[in-house]
Amino acid sequence: MKSNYFLILFLFALCNSSYSQNRTMAEELSFITSKANSLTQNSLGYWEADFGNGIVLIYIPQGSFTMGNNMLSSIVVTSGYASAPEHTVNLSHYWISKNPITIGQFRTFVQATNYVTDVERAGSQGCYVYDTTQEAFVPKTGRKWDNAYQDILAAFPAITINDNHPVACVSWNDAIAYTNWLRQQKQVQFTIPTEAEYEYACRGTDGRIYPWGNNVSDGTRANYADETMNTYFPNLNQALVHTGVTDGFAITSPVGSFPNGASPIGALDMVGNVNQWVYDAEYDYTSASQTNPIHLTDNGVRMQKAGDWSSSAGRTGQTPDELAEGHNIRAEGRSGDVPNSADDHLGFRIAISYVQRLESLLSLHDTALHASKITLHQNPVKNDKLILNNAIFDSSYEIYNLNGQLLKAGDIGTGNILLSHIGSGLYFIKITSKSGKSNTHLKFIIE
Repeated sequence: MKSNYFLILFLFALCNSSYSQNRTMAEELSFITSKANSLTQNSLGYWEADFGNGIVLIYIPQGSFTMGNNMLSSIVVTSGYASAPEHTVNLSHYWISKNPITIGQFRTFVQATNYVTDVERAGSQGCYVYDTTQEAFVPKTGRKWDNAYQDILAAFPAITINDNHPVACVSWNDAIAYTNWLRQQKQVQFTIPTEAEYEYACRGTDGRIYPWGNNVSDGTRANYADETMNTYFPNLNQALVHTGVTDGFAITSPVGSFPNGASPIGALDMVGNVNQWVYDAEYDYTSASQTNPIHLTDNGVRMQKAGDWSSSAGRTGQTPDELAEGHNIRAEGRSGDVPNSADDHLGFRIAISYVQRLESLLSLHDTALHASKITLHQNPVKNDKLILNNAIFDSSYEIYNLNGQLLKAGDIGTGNILLSHIGSGLYFIKITSKSGKSNTHLKFIIE
């Protein structure tokens, strides 16, 4: 029975997820009412659940839409990933946050957990930020979620940032850690949206180019590369600037600043402001119809949507650079990066989704790990040796694979565990105190 410990937990979560997917709309609204502070309908008729601290999620009933855009199949992709071919996607019901997560909301999480983001960790190259001297995005240590724009603010005092701006300089791992913590606080299946969930919430069922329709923004619908940005940073993405349009913000804007740019469900900042992490690993589209697609292959890249304050409008008939995925704010645009990367124009929004995810398997560090006194000295593990920090010498350990199979067990001793007979992959270690009253569960990768 013990050898199936993790497998049982996974199967329980899977069954619970399947049940939640099949709840009727009335059952789902009743469940969320028991968890949220309030439940109201917005002006478009969609239900919004307020979970406090400015976190509002919009309910999206099950539905189908056309994902991607065949028009861009002939464009040379200079940055990002092709959004062709078009394909039909069927989705179960889910919720998505009305706005990206803000600096203030992320601050609450960090203060509650003492969480350390990827760019703050030893060995990190830092966060990619716009350097006003070099006039380019460069990695800098010391720049993180609460001071991402330190250099810009010093150079241009007229530009301001506050806690209602979207958080940036956060990695995919950081986004998952935030939702893991919020799930524990609210007892609701918080996560980040899949790419399909994001795009459906962004464009709806009519195949529109932007959340608000097919016409390019006039400066009142989204924050992207415009004359305001060009005034402060004349050498930044010059070919992408939408001349003659002013949105009023050189860098990020407070979330919800563009109500005229609302999506069909009423979500804001679905394009522009900050690019946003989604759950999926990198993958190529096919023309086959899909139901609740989610791509879990751990190939080293996680996808992103939305474009940001330095992205183009993606106008039809413009240069290939402006239309290239990853450079624009079109609804179908997509890009990606490794899960521990971060930059000053990349954030995330959250979702409540019942499509089974494996956050605890794919994120190398989460709030549970940070809260534990016992930590991994190195992850991924190298040189066939797992080293534990703060290990208690009279504790015992058990190592399991993803199938719940017990691979190795023994006493902790000095905290150095040899793994020479275990192949590369993802594993769990369960550490039990001598009294049996204290258990710690960590995950690790062997390269």
